[in-house]
Amino acid sequence: MTIDLNCDMGESFGRYSIGNDKVIMPLISSCNIACGYHGGDPKVIIDTIKMAQKHNVKIGAHPSYPDLQGFGRRRMFIPSDDLMAIIQYQISVIDKLSNIYSEGLHHVKVHGALYNHAYDDEGVARAIVQAMMPWKESTILYAQYGSVLARIAKEEGLRVMIEGFVDRRYCDDLNLMPRSQPSAVHTSIVDMIDQVLDIVNKNQIITPMGYQKINVQTICIHGDHPQAVEIVKKLTTALRNEGVAIN
Repeated sequence: MTIDLNCDMGESFGRYSIGNDKVIMPLISSCNIACGYHGGDPKVIIDTIKMAQKHNVKIGAHPSYPDLQGFGRRRMFIPSDDLMAIIQYQISVIDKLSNIYSEGLHHVKVHGALYNHAYDDEGVARAIVQAMMPWKESTILYAQYGSVLARIAKEEGLRVMIEGFVDRRYCDDLNLMPRSQPSAVHTSIVDMIDQVLDIVNKNQIITPMGYQKINVQTICIHGDHPQAVEIVKKLTTALRNEGVAIN
């Protein structure tokens, strides 16, 4: 059995340092690189791409709402044509630079509030899918299990990898619990590892109403989580002990 382990990276910018990319990068199989709209700057983007190339990690674009002040975690209401252009612009940055400094763009995973908005909003989901159309034949979309985004992307012929999360709790509708709720983010690494092993080995996730079916191909670790380094080290060990290869 294999699983892709992805992490949001390149989110530092200017004099602000976010995450611990140098330690995490060798332990994962794919990375989602901020495109400058919630984090990242030109040098950080290039350095992160080079680091991914060095460690043979697949490169993804991580576009967001234009919300540097809010780290992309504030929901915005932007006309579809404008939103498509905003997303396409960000993907293009990572695409071009990844072809200069590495082996090209592997996937796209939208960030934060944009990702959550696309879970159940058809207009937002369609804007994301339309933005990806120039990369339809070459690039994968990472999308959440049960999301409108995953459904529309598949209908439009995009390749999709379904994603689960290490550090987030789930609602009964299988959307991520809003960060505004105190218990939305796991604090116990034991609970995180148990959640991932349930997802990978049993195709199930626990919600307030009990266990529900889920099926994913990639697992996300948030690089800005304060325990991210410890999480990824313990998780990779636990997966390998279960005979699960990270690829």
